[in-house]
Amino acid sequence: VALNLSEKNDPLLRGVGIPSDSFVSVGEVNIGDKVDILGTFKTEDKDIVSKYIAQGVEIIHRDKEKNTFVVAVTPEQFQEIVITITSGEVYVGVAPFQFDNTEIKQRRLSEMILEEEDGE
Repeated sequence: VALNLSEKNDPLLRGVGIPSDSFVSVGEVNIGDKVDILGTFKTEDKDIVSKYIAQGVEIIHRDKEKNTFVVAVTPEQFQEIVITITSGEVYVGVAPFQFDNTEIKQRRLSEMILEEEDGE
C-alpha cells in the first residue's frame, strides 16, 4: 500500500481500508478504479441521512486476506470514513466516468419521501 500511495506523490493522501461488502457496484472492482463513497446515519429522530464522503477516489490496493479495498483519500475524508464505519454504514460505488466534483448535498429519507409524494 505504501508504494502505491507514495507513487501518488501527494503527502496529504492517506490509505484507508473499506470492507468489500460495502461495495454496491455491479461487476468487478479493480485497482485503479475510481469510486464514490457514501455514508448513511440514523438521526436522533430516527430519520436516515445519507452523505457523500468522497467522489472519484482511487482504489490503490486490494487486501484479499482482510477482505478490504484500500482507497487514497484526504485526511478529512479519512476521518469521515472512520466515523461512518464506526457509527453508520459505508457504501461504495464504482464511478466509471469523469466526474465534475460537484458537491452533493446531504439527504434525509423523510425529505425524499416528501418529494416523491409531492411528485405524484
